[in-house]
Amino acid sequence: MIKKRVIASILVNNGYAVQSFGYEKYLPLGDPKILVENLARWKVDEIVITDISSSRNQSSIDFDLISNVSNISKGTPIIYGGGIASSKDASLVIQSGADRIVIENAFVKNKLTPKEVADEIGSQAIIMSLPVITKDNDFFYYDYIDKKQIEFSVLEDLINDPFISEFLITDVKNEGSINEVFNKELIEKSFFDNLDIICNGGIHSTDICNTLLNKTNVKAIMIGNKLNHTELSYLNFKNQVSTRAQNHLRF
Repeated sequence: MIKKRVIASILVNNGYAVQSFGYEKYLPLGDPKILVENLARWKVDEIVITDISSSRNQSSIDFDLISNVSNISKGTPIIYGGGIASSKDASLVIQSGADRIVIENAFVKNKLTPKEVADEIGSQAIIMSLPVITKDNDFFYYDYIDKKQIEFSVLEDLINDPFISEFLITDVKNEGSINEVFNKELIEKSFFDNLDIICNGGIHSTDICNTLLNKTNVKAIMIGNKLNHTELSYLNFKNQVSTRAQNHLRF
């Protein structure tokens, strides 16, 4: 049995690591390379680097950052997201040192297909980001750039695409919260039944960690603000959830 994962998240905005709150507010943390160095020393399972400025501003990908953090991570897998608009971008990100990638807007808006990317880097390296928001007691994909909700039926083909390895489901309302917890109903909808899921947002206690990791379709949880990237916080999480919820991973 392969243990499910506790993943550390680092958001980068204009070259600096930041804390995020509901896709709206950001507070500075410092140099992302220092955070990666610490997280690698604490032996986190994986590190997700998301360059939100590259996504929002459609600016070029910081390949130097990817290369630097990959060297610093000392073998800890690096997942990169932000500004990937083509299969060539995806290939260059992997060549720069990332192990896997996260794509959202390019799949939803730019008509880039997962197969195109898989032909370059393999389907096991592809994660799709799906921010989810509630409205009128229903759930929607949240387009954080245009600030609008989209019916999941519009994304049905993507959600069922065999060339996507995992889906990063973010609880938008509780993203960055240290008080409210991830709404588990978000991943209990039938269209998520057969997906391999990474949960993000409002994950700040061992109770919610264990609740999510004990679900068959949840393969990992991603934690950012709550850890605040301190060794004690990470070890507390790791020690209390690592032996409770195990399952085979797809890859």
